[in-house]
Amino acid sequence: MSLFGRARVTRRRALLLGVLGGLGGGVLFSLLLAVLGTLASVGRLVGGESVGAGLVVLVVVGLVLGGLYGLVLGPVVTTAGMAVLTGLLYGLFWWAVGTLVLMPLWLGQPVGWPAGAELVAVWNLIGYLLLGLVIALVTLLAARR
Repeated sequence: MSLFGRARVTRRRALLLGVLGGLGGGVLFSLLLAVLGTLASVGRLVGGESVGAGLVVLVVVGLVLGGLYGLVLGPVVTTAGMAVLTGLLYGLFWWAVGTLVLMPLWLGQPVGWPAGAELVAVWNLIGYLLLGLVIALVTLLAARR
C-alpha cells in the first residue's frame, strides 16, 4: 500500500499509535528546547526548574496529546496529506491552549501572549507544530505496519 493509500485502524490501536507518536514528538520537542536552553523552565510546571523536570513534562504532554489524537483522529486520518494537515493544526491548537492559556494559569501569570518572551513563544509554536506533525505521521505510518 502506498504512503497516500488508505489505512484502517481500530480506536484502541490508534490510541496506542498516537501515544507512540506522542513519545517521539515529546522527545523531539524536548531536544528543541534543550538546544535553545529553555527546557529547564518547562519544569516550573511541576515545581522544579531543571532539564530533567522539563523533559518529563514534555514527554508526558506528548503522551497525553498523542493518545488524544489517536483516539479522536487516528481512525479517520487515512492519507499523508491529511496527517500533515491535521498534525500541524493539532500542534497549533495545543500551542494556543498550552502556551497562551494553560501554562500561564498554572503558573499564576496572566493569560495571553507573553510580554518580553515573544521569541520563546515562537519557538514553543515550532515545538508544538513538530509535536503535532510527529504524532500524526507516526500514527498514520505505524497503522500501515
